[in-house]
Amino acid sequence: MIYGSVVPGSQVDVYWPQVKHWVEESIRRSKSYDTIDELYNYVKNSYPEFMLVLFLEKGKMVAVTIFQEDEKALNCVAFGGEGVLKQAPRLMTIWKAIANSLNLPIIKLTGRSGWGRVFKDDLIKHGDFYYGRSIRE
Repeated sequence: MIYGSVVPGSQVDVYWPQVKHWVEESIRRSKSYDTIDELYNYVKNSYPEFMLVLFLEKGKMVAVTIFQEDEKALNCVAFGGEGVLKQAPRLMTIWKAIANSLNLPIIKLTGRSGWGRVFKDDLIKHGDFYYGRSIRE
């Protein structure tokens, strides 16, 4: 059985070394505009809208998600882990529970088009396409 645990900002440093590589890989693969340092600071400094969620199975950390909460949705900013494709349906179950507990009716996932296939039974509406460009050198 897999379960999720929200990490308070004061405890991020305890877990960050174990999950940093998963977050970095998520940033790299998704071509995110966020840097690893920005995401770390968001969850470390307990920005009210950001949270780090760890997923454990049999006492072993298997995945991580960084969420940003807005007025209407729980936005998945980054996620990664061991065998994350196989874990995806179980992660979605936990994401739904988190969204419900926060009284948020929508879960958003920003990522490459392949995630649409992975979550085809859970993410039924495709939103707009967003275009952007990093101005960082």
